[in-house]
Amino acid sequence: MAAIAADDCSDSDDAICLVGNAADSDEMSKSLLVDSAASAHMCWMRGCFDDYHTTTGRSVTTGDKGSVATAGVGTVVLSVIVHGKTRKINLEKVLHVPTMGFNLMSVGMMEERGAEVSVKGGKTIIKISDKVAACGTRKSGLYHLDMAPPSYFAAVASLQLWHERLGHVNVAGVKRMIKNKDIDRLKCSFMAVKDVCEPCVYGKAAMTPMSSAGGVRVTKRLQPVHSDLGGPMSEPSRGGALYFGTFTDDFSRWTNVVFLQKKSDLLSEYKKWLTKAQLHTGTKIKILRSDNGGEYVSNAFKALHEESGTTHQTTVPDTPQQNGVAERLNRVLVEMARTIRIFGRMPSRRRSTSRTASPAGRFSSARRLLSCGPGISPT
Repeated sequence: MAAIAADDCSDSDDAICLVGNAADSDEMSKSLLVDSAASAHMCWMRGCFDDYHTTTGRSVTTGDKGSVATAGVGTVVLSVIVHGKTRKINLEKVLHVPTMGFNLMSVGMMEERGAEVSVKGGKTIIKISDKVAACGTRKSGLYHLDMAPPSYFAAVASLQLWHERLGHVNVAGVKRMIKNKDIDRLKCSFMAVKDVCEPCVYGKAAMTPMSSAGGVRVTKRLQPVHSDLGGPMSEPSRGGALYFGTFTDDFSRWTNVVFLQKKSDLLSEYKKWLTKAQLHTGTKIKILRSDNGGEYVSNAFKALHEESGTTHQTTVPDTPQQNGVAERLNRVLVEMARTIRIFGRMPSRRRSTSRTASPAGRFSSARRLLSCGPGISPT
């Protein structure tokens, strides 16, 4: 087997690998072959890499004029056996070639590092500063580096790589596991980590709590009014209602719940409520606050706001916290209706013609009970 590959600092974007006849075995795929014709180290196993960086646009050309892409470049930490003892060495600028199926150590790159590589009597010896750094043994015409079992050297990695292998668990937790030896043979070769782990940023992102609006509550009625639409219910009421709409005065918490067969019915119900509210309070509505649902931002709704001089405030999309009064009311109604059903031992789905047996019917009961609650008054 021979391979010629562009090293990471080369001007070439491609690498060449000339593969001769070699038995494809599991042993060879897990070995590191010492190759005198290779100008770059190659490894196909991602788990062996440390300090890994992805690459694009580079490839390895094989002897049959095909090509395979390189996925990245990095450092591989090896546990080699020298005179019966295990020691670690680092191979830098190793090309990650996932589809290669075998691993290569470049003799040329080892010499650039100052190493001396010799071959004699079926053995290869690699010396650095006149000290033996690694040894290899010839098997089936190829020189295999003498290494510890994969289960051992795979457990030697940087703190960053262990953080990634363990599902991006927090770094402090990984350090505790290493210190307390919670995992057998878990060893760390490099304790530094990235300042920012982008997968963690995107995968663990959470919305921060919404700050309270603060300030002083409004001192006049209908300034503003909170509204929201709920549904559809799993079963319609006897009148065919599948949705419910709510209108809540911020000052008095006077609340009205209306039932709708379809979302577009909200406008007509709002007009009825608007007439009643302004008649009972003797004042006009100043602000209507809702989400960006299509039933609220229709042209007919906009025309009504312009006619009545009402300001329509909408929340930021996917931010129900900004309409907390209406959203909280929805929860109260759902919980009250559910509790009524459980207390009355009614089925979760309507099996009779009873109005109260349906979800909308239970909401009707909840609406009447809610209107009797403390502090609920239009005046």
